[in-house]
Amino acid sequence: MPPPSQSDATVAKAAAWLASTTRAERGGAAIPELQRRFGLSLKAAVAVVRENNLRLARAT
Repeated sequence: MPPPSQSDATVAKAAAWLASTTRAERGGAAIPELQRRFGLSLKAAVAVVRENNLRLARAT
């Protein structure tokens, strides 16, 4: 769960962006890119990546 300083809307936008882009489109590591693009804290960015990885694992 992201810290209270991160809005749920921002985290949701970051999660949607991560799910809809390929690694090649991101051009680098996901966590720094989430922090730069969406202003997420490290903890929130890690949570977004973790949730995305779980979603991908359930899809297979």
